[in-house]
Amino acid sequence: MALNINNLPEINKNSDADSWLTCVKHLIPTDIEDFTLKLLRKYHGVTQMLVISKIDVPDESHEDVLESLLILKGSCLCTIGGKAVVLKEGDYIDIPLHVQHNVKVLTPYVVAILQHKAVA
Repeated sequence: MALNINNLPEINKNSDADSWLTCVKHLIPTDIEDFTLKLLRKYHGVTQMLVISKIDVPDESHEDVLESLLILKGSCLCTIGGKAVVLKEGDYIDIPLHVQHNVKVLTPYVVAILQHKAVA
């Protein structure tokens, strides 16, 4: 299914990473910097961003947004509340509210869709 960059669906466990990669490929620079964040959509409490990172993301937690990741390229080690999970291309994960989490990049870089959903 082809995605429309101007009308993106929310990501979830059934999202097709290949379709997402095809949709955002033109936004991925050929010269990858340490960290790039591009806003894709911000609508009705849902914010979606394209993240391209060579660097690790330190511990953080969120009090007011549900965070989700869909990995499009590369792999990373995501530690959530002390539990480590390796995420690779095509993997999706939800990160619960108020839980410390971090990301360690395992490949030269990772390309992912980062989604924040505001909590009412």
